[in-house]
Amino acid sequence: MICVEDLLNKSRHHYVLVADCNKEVSITVGRQQTNQIVIPHAKVSRLHCTITYQNGEWAINDGAPTKHKSSNGTWIDLRKIQ
Repeated sequence: MICVEDLLNKSRHHYVLVADCNKEVSITVGRQQTNQIVIPHAKVSRLHCTITYQNGEWAINDGAPTKHKSSNGTWIDLRKIQ
């Protein structure tokens, strides 16, 4: 499960991510409507982060893994990820 917390508005959104163990999954998160998880907030970048499942492991990347970083950064437990 992923919990997206908006510290300014004190709200939380929960998403359950499910993946087939034999397939690679890539989930985009951001403000833009083309993302799988859309968060319509000014502090969220158009493509904020990408969550991937590969070889039995989950990973999160700021922005798109091979293209760019998000404008506002991605944070996990109040720590900015690279």
